[in-house]
Amino acid sequence: METHTRKFHSPSLGTDLEYKVYGSGGKPVMAFPSYCGRFFDYENFGMVAALESFIDAGDLRVFAVDGRDEEGWHGPWRGTEMGRRHRAYELAIAEDAASDMRREFGVEERFLATGCSFGAYHALNFCMKFPERFDSCVCLSGIYSLRPVIGNYYDDSVYFNDPSAYLSGLSDEALLAKLRRGYFIVCHGLGSWEIDIDVTREVCRVMAEKGLPTWYSVWGERYQHDWWAWKEQAQRFFHELRAGVVHPEGAAGKLRLVGPERRKLPL
Repeated sequence: METHTRKFHSPSLGTDLEYKVYGSGGKPVMAFPSYCGRFFDYENFGMVAALESFIDAGDLRVFAVDGRDEEGWHGPWRGTEMGRRHRAYELAIAEDAASDMRREFGVEERFLATGCSFGAYHALNFCMKFPERFDSCVCLSGIYSLRPVIGNYYDDSVYFNDPSAYLSGLSDEALLAKLRRGYFIVCHGLGSWEIDIDVTREVCRVMAEKGLPTWYSVWGERYQHDWWAWKEQAQRFFHELRAGVVHPEGAAGKLRLVGPERRKLPL
């Protein structure tokens, strides 16, 4: 498997940001680390190995990015500083990193976002807020409310980064039209350490109600909030995305989002 580790200066953060690339072609996948994680976690916890057959076949090209949770929602401060620092991270990913990946690795199509646990929160949130950069996601065991993370503090920056809050109020038809071209997989198990399931269910209900193509997938009690479960789930969903999923843009109602015959939306 071809790999590259890249460090570049992010103007939005005012410091360096790192990511690692796996593969040489295929659908660009941006993988977000879980709680306060780093770019190398996706490989170290076995997710790259789980997707190796897709990467080697040229179906996927994974870009595992750094996180900055310890400087934002998980930082030592409360108040507007949380939102300000998270916004800097958003721009570092959606503008600085995406531009660097385009320049250095020739990425010309929108990313599929993925992540596990708090990485799944980032994957969904980035898809909702930056449809010009992301056209799909695979979110595994995510937490889609910021309340368990930051407590009762609330301001506009919290609202506009809390899918359980802002999605129900989303009425901008221009933005909804962009999002309806996407495809969103949200999955969790029913086993140990899976939390906020009711919130996840409601978020997916609202997404579907607004016409966003959403696959809400619930796995059984054997599937815990753990890496072994996420590896199995990721393999299943990327296989389905390669085979074709139900989507109004697809021929005969089926749309491929992974593999050589995939739809390609320009970055």
